[in-house]
Amino acid sequence: PTPTPAPNANTNTNSTNGSNNKSDDKVNDNDESQITTSTTFLSTLHQTVLSNPTKTFATWYNAKGNPTHSYTYRKIWQEAGHIAYILHNSNNNNSKDSSLSFSLQPNDRVVLCYNFGLSFFAAFLGCLRANITAVLVYPPNPSNLKGSLEKMTLVANDCDAKCILVDGDIEKLRRLDRLNPFSKSRDLWPKDTPFV
Repeated sequence: PTPTPAPNANTNTNSTNGSNNKSDDKVNDNDESQITTSTTFLSTLHQTVLSNPTKTFATWYNAKGNPTHSYTYRKIWQEAGHIAYILHNSNNNNSKDSSLSFSLQPNDRVVLCYNFGLSFFAAFLGCLRANITAVLVYPPNPSNLKGSLEKMTLVANDCDAKCILVDGDIEKLRRLDRLNPFSKSRDLWPKDTPFV
């Protein structure tokens, strides 16, 4: 099956004519015409977003069994669309490492290194929407950064990753570790692959 253009999942919450319509229940398509969906999983998910934008896609529970985050179909599609847009329009401005530049083409590989949670699913779906292959790695373990980072570097090098996608917590850990002059792992973070 041939890919079809993926819609932008931005919702229109402000009416342009001043009326109080329920425009926030609709998902509008616009400028992400170059981001693709497959005619299988993503197109089915997109149809669900269009027909049930406010229904719950997933809920994340903490160790005590209490819900901590919940995503509607619209929210997961929007976040995935934002990530796909960043990946599709990749350039040096998106890199957290200003000295490293990268450019992504369809089917390129990126390492996806997120903590466990719903943002991981948004990042994974964003890779699918951008027609980029996500190579998953466990997030670095602060109690064993040396071992975790050696594995991450091996995976990034082995798959020829163009960049490493990380969430805010992992980026914070990376920056703090690299600034710590006493850290034994500060030089183990992948150096030749930009973090995004």
